[in-house]
Amino acid sequence: MLAVEVACGPQERDQIVAELYELGATGILEKDTGLLAYLPSHIDPRVVEGRLAGLALRIISEPEQDWALRWRECWRGFTVGERFFLAPEWSEAPTPPGRIRLLLRPGRACGTGLHPCTQLCLELLESVVKPDHVVVDVGTGSGLLAVAAVHLGAVRVIACDLAEEAVEEARQRFAQEAPDVLLYQGSLRSLQACVADVVIVNISAPAAIQLAPEVRRVSRTGAAAVISGFPVRQRERVRAALEEAGFAELERREREGWQAVLCYTR
Repeated sequence: MLAVEVACGPQERDQIVAELYELGATGILEKDTGLLAYLPSHIDPRVVEGRLAGLALRIISEPEQDWALRWRECWRGFTVGERFFLAPEWSEAPTPPGRIRLLLRPGRACGTGLHPCTQLCLELLESVVKPDHVVVDVGTGSGLLAVAAVHLGAVRVIACDLAEEAVEEARQRFAQEAPDVLLYQGSLRSLQACVADVVIVNISAPAAIQLAPEVRRVSRTGAAAVISGFPVRQRERVRAALEEAGFAELERREREGWQAVLCYTR
């Protein structure tokens, strides 16, 4: 595991956080002097230095067991939106009244709940998922957003991912938290047309652009799509692809240089 210390001021932090997450950061801590980020050990330190050129950096290689300990020490429960409380699976902190508890699980798959895009998706899902809805989570990663949809009352949740390790991690989560989720390894092409009331795509800008026609195909008339996983600077490319596919943007939200959009089928 790589630990990267970045000396920076408050006004620079949002952009640097966005860069660190794009590099694959699995956790970022704010310090008085700047930021401390953790990245997977396979990331080349030279790539980090290139992306953060001009900043004062210190890169440290830490044993995996040290990271596991720091992970547990640093993670605390926190609220997201109006209805969710995210807490590490080992936390004994009580769930605030009226909130839904979602478990944070460190692992290899995307979607731990710490990333701004995941939190933005949770906030948007609160406003669109209804008890009679069918929700499709594309690129489910750890399965966190699919579980959230179940807790919001969706009548059926379908989750898919191309990565075998992500499917395995999601399967383990669903077995414990949401056994009725339909999970498969594959793409949207495996689904019939017009089945979804809500589609979630929290992957990347290229994925959102490529998947836009398929998202529209599986969506019912008036269905909602929650699209995220991309930095603000890529918004126009994503917006144009969604509009061409037949979506109308209703709302967009930004956090730490990242964006999520809520759109509906026209």
